Amino acid sequence: MKVMNVYAFLSGMLLMSTVVVHAQETAPAPMVEVGFNYGFTRVNPGGTAADFTQNGGSGYVEYNVNRVVGLVADLGGYHNGDINNFQIDNTAFTYLFGPRFNWRMKRVTLYTQTLVGGARITASYYDP
Repeated sequence: MKVMNVYAFLSGMLLMSTVVVHAQETAPAPMVEVGFNYGFTRVNPGGTAADFTQNGGSGYVEYNVNRVVGLVADLGGYHNGDINNFQIDNTAFTYLFGPRFNWRMKRVTLYTQTLVGGARITASYYDP
């Protein structure tokens, strides 16, 4: 098992070193990058619990420290209305932060990132 961990670590370090070497050969990176995502979640808990759907989205901002390393903040919100004809109002807010490692080519940028954060979920029930 430990041999597998060492192999994975060495493979990752080799990949990251090739990204750094390649990145020095191309044009400069933008200082800030932004993006938006749509999110659709379908929850089927099974048993007697009702299934439901959440819609929402997230947006991220990346500040590029250099051509390879960027710092990312990703914030999102997701909402669902009625669940099984009950007026239950659920809203989830997510926040993620962390580094992004870019491999910039002429027309495409590949990246890997590790984001950590959390979620805040609020729920209310309306009983007429």
